[in-house]
Amino acid sequence: MKTKTYILAVFFAVFLTACNKEKYLRIPAVETVSVYVEDNNVIVDGKVTDFGNAFKAYAGVYFAQGREPETAYENQILLDIASDGSFQAAIPDLKEDSTYYFGTFVATNLGYDLGDIIAFKIPRFSAPELPCASSLQKNYIKDENQNYAISNVSVEKKANNLYEYKAGLNAYGYSQYYTFAFYGEPKTGIYQTIYDIRSFDYIGRTGIVEVRVNKKVGMSFVTPPVNKMQEVYVDHTNPNKIIISFCGLKYSYQYWDYNIDAEVQGQVEFVR
Repeated sequence: MKTKTYILAVFFAVFLTACNKEKYLRIPAVETVSVYVEDNNVIVDGKVTDFGNAFKAYAGVYFAQGREPETAYENQILLDIASDGSFQAAIPDLKEDSTYYFGTFVATNLGYDLGDIIAFKIPRFSAPELPCASSLQKNYIKDENQNYAISNVSVEKKANNLYEYKAGLNAYGYSQYYTFAFYGEPKTGIYQTIYDIRSFDYIGRTGIVEVRVNKKVGMSFVTPPVNKMQEVYVDHTNPNKIIISFCGLKYSYQYWDYNIDAEVQGQVEFVR
């Protein structure tokens, strides 16, 4: 790697200034094609779109965390170029839930070119740790110290890309259910609860969730949201299912002349 980097530095420092003065010489061109995740690696695809009229070309990827790279030497990776000009880097061990900036380059004895910088947020590759994991049972909800089995689940996409995940159960012979509303299909991570996700200030925002309890109390139905600034855990590491977990979400409702403080916890699996 050090030898290749040294060779590239020679091209940049010596040939670029001298050769670009010759109008008949054509420098190479490159583009940054895509950035995505595969098998816990960040994949960066690039393509040399013009080799110019040089006898040899070097291409690769460079990147930085939290900002654009200052030079093409920052975290530089030299790569083999396929016959069609494409090249690919598989970068492991980047920090989850962080934004990185990726660029591509090509260099020849005649000059160099840099592709566009792409900002990409690294998703969580593993589910967040649950502080109440030992007390949770999958597809059960514990509400006001009563444990209920989930009888049905559903997912509905609404306006503004709002997704509602609903878990239903039978309690005392009446239908009771819990809704979890996110903007966009939720990814693996920790979401913060709010009161009203449809309010203007929240439309389209990620990282938030509205959790609402729908239950019959006495002769009345109540639909309180859980208190804001609490945490909901999402495991979407398996593309075929989403697991929503929550530890002691507090909420309040009114019954006759009483304001009742309650708590709910559980874990619900939604399978595609």
